[in-house]
Amino acid sequence: MRDGMPDVNLREVGAEAIRGREGGNGVVIDHGDGWTTQYSHMRRNSVRVKPGDQVETGQVLGLVGLSGRTEFPHVEFTVRHNGQVVDPFVGLVPATTCDSPRKPHWSDAASRQLGYRPTGLLVAGIAAEQPDPEAARWGGHRLPTHVADANNLVLWVDLFGVQAGDQQRFTIRSPDKTRLLDRMSAIKASNVTWFSFAGVRKPADGWRPGSYTASYSLSRDGRTLAQFESVIEIAP
Repeated sequence: MRDGMPDVNLREVGAEAIRGREGGNGVVIDHGDGWTTQYSHMRRNSVRVKPGDQVETGQVLGLVGLSGRTEFPHVEFTVRHNGQVVDPFVGLVPATTCDSPRKPHWSDAASRQLGYRPTGLLVAGIAAEQPDPEAARWGGHRLPTHVADANNLVLWVDLFGVQAGDQQRFTIRSPDKTRLLDRMSAIKASNVTWFSFAGVRKPADGWRPGSYTASYSLSRDGRTLAQFESVIEIAP
């Protein structure tokens, strides 16, 4: 195991700063018979086990972090058999095509938890101006929950796996529940990633003080696949 490495973005510190420690804080578990699993990029000082400990299914090993070769918080999970990486969704059988035979190593309970999600929401927020996708993905374009003023209220979303024909809807409601924005549109082409936004300008006489609710939904064939809602409080 390793602990104590700081939670940093690789773009800020550079590859040389973490050379030889790309996995960051982490734990390797020996399951016997040549099988090991590795959990990497944990949060600094969060690892809760030490070498020689006996661990059990469901035991907390540590917390999600940003240590090692990372650009966003996550945990990297690796399965190995006799030192060779194994895809737990495929198993030891050689897989060359999408429909090749598979012998997954997940338990039934784990398989249910890890069901494939072809479409979903990555991140969303409310901005005071037209958002830049890259800046939004790096933490920008997010109004605080309480603001004194804003030239605009712009709801933005970043999704994965959208399909042509999916329906998206943006709404922004005023404190008295009046819909200042209600925009529905169909996505014209399938995309691995999809960044979209819609908003309203500040009225000529200013915002009415109170809670403004912004919501988004993505649906396919009448079924909601992703949704988001946030509230901004505008002070007098």
